[in-house]
Amino acid sequence: MISFMELDQPRARGLAADLDLSQIAATPAEPGSAAPAEGRAPPITWEAPFQWGMIYLVAVVSIEQKARCAEALRTYGLTPPQFAVLSNIGLLEGVTAAKLARMFRVRRQTIAEVVASLSERSLISIQATTGRRDRQLQLTALGRQRRDEANRAIIAVEQQMFETLPAPKLEGLREALVEVHRHLGIGV
Repeated sequence: MISFMELDQPRARGLAADLDLSQIAATPAEPGSAAPAEGRAPPITWEAPFQWGMIYLVAVVSIEQKARCAEALRTYGLTPPQFAVLSNIGLLEGVTAAKLARMFRVRRQTIAEVVASLSERSLISIQATTGRRDRQLQLTALGRQRRDEANRAIIAVEQQMFETLPAPKLEGLREALVEVHRHLGIGV
């Protein structure tokens, strides 16, 4: 049995849109399970007569992770892309926007918009070097503080999402995903 805890019904229906729903029975959440978050539909449990594929399972967890992280970051006035940029600037002090664009596989204009919003809020500073494209990005003290606060919130989301896994299984999952990342050449 696969449980889509905390997914609202419209999103769950969208995820299952390509399935023959006559083969799948939706049942309410098990008695004693946690109440749904305010404004969300009750959790749905799907009983499937087959084993779910890995890509599908990873995608469903990813969708839920993105939603929960976005919600946690809102508390700090950040979007997930802004947090990703802040985190990477902190790790790669002096990185350029062009390098970030290559790392995230997005257009330079996309990164430029995120960088501009972070700069306007005094979370990063832009240091001119030899040319406009070579400007180095650095966290300000406020940016470092905001990144650290938001990072703690993201860690709490991760802990909540994986709290049912014993430590050895969680470490095994992490190692497997790192290996898949390396195999795909997307780094970790």
